[in-house]
Amino acid sequence: MKRIFYFSNFQLTIFHWQRKKCIARYTFNSSQQGLEKFKTYLLETNNAPVRILLDLIEEDFKQKSIPHVNAIDRKSIISRLLKRQHEPQHDRQHNSNKSYIHYKVIGREKTKRKYDILRYSILNNSQTLEPWGSIMANSNTSICGIWSLPLLSESLFNKLKPNVDNILLVSQQNPNSLRQSFIIKAKLQSSRTSILNLTDTSIEKCISTEINQTLKFLSNQKKINIDNKIEIHILCREKDIVRLQSCLKNSALCRFHYHTANNILRFNNFSSDYNDGIFSYICSEKLTPIGHYKQYNLFTHFYQQTLSKAFNTASIILILISIALTFHFISESLIFENESRLITSQEKTILRKNKKDFFDIQEKLSKTQFIQSSVLLAKKIQKYKHVSPQNFMIDISHILSTIDMHDTKITHIIWRQQQNNMPPSSMNSDSINYVNSTIINQHVTIGGLIPISDGNLKASVVRFNAIVDTFKNYPFIEHVKINRAPINIQSNTNIIGNNKKGEFEIEFILKSYDI
Repeated sequence: MKRIFYFSNFQLTIFHWQRKKCIARYTFNSSQQGLEKFKTYLLETNNAPVRILLDLIEEDFKQKSIPHVNAIDRKSIISRLLKRQHEPQHDRQHNSNKSYIHYKVIGREKTKRKYDILRYSILNNSQTLEPWGSIMANSNTSICGIWSLPLLSESLFNKLKPNVDNILLVSQQNPNSLRQSFIIKAKLQSSRTSILNLTDTSIEKCISTEINQTLKFLSNQKKINIDNKIEIHILCREKDIVRLQSCLKNSALCRFHYHTANNILRFNNFSSDYNDGIFSYICSEKLTPIGHYKQYNLFTHFYQQTLSKAFNTASIILILISIALTFHFISESLIFENESRLITSQEKTILRKNKKDFFDIQEKLSKTQFIQSSVLLAKKIQKYKHVSPQNFMIDISHILSTIDMHDTKITHIIWRQQQNNMPPSSMNSDSINYVNSTIINQHVTIGGLIPISDGNLKASVVRFNAIVDTFKNYPFIEHVKINRAPINIQSNTNIIGNNKKGEFEIEFILKSYDI
């Protein structure tokens, strides 16, 4: 439901609109009794947002040419203009109404370059609203905006479907006043309210007189030229149409059109004789609650109410989302739990089947390591089958045969296998692991005698060095070490026999190779 508070100079009318239907209407006069009834209404009804619609005689509409500038500079120019023209220093009460101002640029000047046409409206006296406003403030009424009835007349331009750009909209909102608004291309140019004195004359003559005066005023103000066509649309009661047609005659430049409230609104559920309901409905149909007059101090309760509803709505949405997520997580957890149980059951089944199928070969599987070791040992034996005492002695004999050994004796040969390629001094005594992939070499120690003559020691040294060099130069021998030499060469350059027999001993590594 939307509530419209329609203020005129004589009374306050409240409309309740719901789905293009006026479901309630209340009227309060400006007397003390009427104010008390209005207070009772506010206290006993729901505090739905209120849209205030003003139709006051004190509302003044004017136009002014201003330079075409940006929005910030335009606001400064308009502020100075309004202050200079409408804020006399001696009128303090008038200063209190400066916030009831609305302005809008409605076009460009045709004769002046870079000049805009500014239309502004000012509510010269807001004292009429103060008794009603204090009651609404004390009852915390939620006010969302303040609209001007003449400015809402622009919304009727397309509904009237005029054939020309210039129209004069004439409407009677109550029995005692007549509103005339001049509109060009759906933009309000001016508007005035006149009091009707129906005591001495008829309604059709009063309206005819007021229209003629307005046309003369517009012509004098050069709003319309002598050759401009104008349509006059009159919003009136059904019973007054025939009387008005008899009094108002069409001409070549001026044509009259008559409308009722139900014809404008296009539904037959509105029973008011006058046109206040038309504008209240137009006000209720505004999508955004942004009025013409920005009295922000009156909108505090509406902002609070809106924020409260927004927070409540957000909390409800969050609760619904949390509930939905909770059910989603619960359903997902149940699905995962069922899947986990199914997987566990399948695992147990597979384990039982495997235990049954492989029970007979478990003992054989446990001996696979020994089988693998046996296979590796067989491969190792196959690889090193040539490593034998006979082959070893053939290699040593071949090396020694290259040296002049006619008077040199070999007294002993020590041969053993070695599973690393380290020098003999660092060789450990670990046993050979034939499963290991490391190459197996031969650790050899050869001892012998070189005859020593006191008169020819140098020949013995040369022969011994030849034996050592032969072992060192052999491609499969490395890490040659002299354990004992037949000749001892000391630092004092004296050469003496190491022993009378000329004993020597050489140690080296014979690398493994395939034959």
